[in-house]
Amino acid sequence: MSISLIDCTNVVEEIKATLTGGLLQKIHQPQPFLITFDIRVPGESFSLLISAEPQLARIHLASKKLENPQTPFGFCQYLRFHLEGGRIESIQQEPEDRIVYITIDKSVKRYVLVVA
Repeated sequence: MSISLIDCTNVVEEIKATLTGGLLQKIHQPQPFLITFDIRVPGESFSLLISAEPQLARIHLASKKLENPQTPFGFCQYLRFHLEGGRIESIQQEPEDRIVYITIDKSVKRYVLVVA
């Protein structure tokens, strides 16, 4: 079952307070529809899990590391090239919807990752 609107709102508030300003250290793609971001904030490290599985779509902080394939998927390599080393500027949710926008600043570029 996918995450509900109420759950999504609560999770976004939690990750916004925890991860805003954090440094994106590493991106992993352990499965085709699953991405994790290792994010460093002063004094702590967190893992943000984003799943696009049709029946299990969700976003939340993860407590354990998942095993990664020997060779990263192409999408993971793309995200690593563009986003690793960037800083999370903001995390926002579309009002009354389960769409989340994660704004990442890297050097002079700004990227918006849309989680829907």
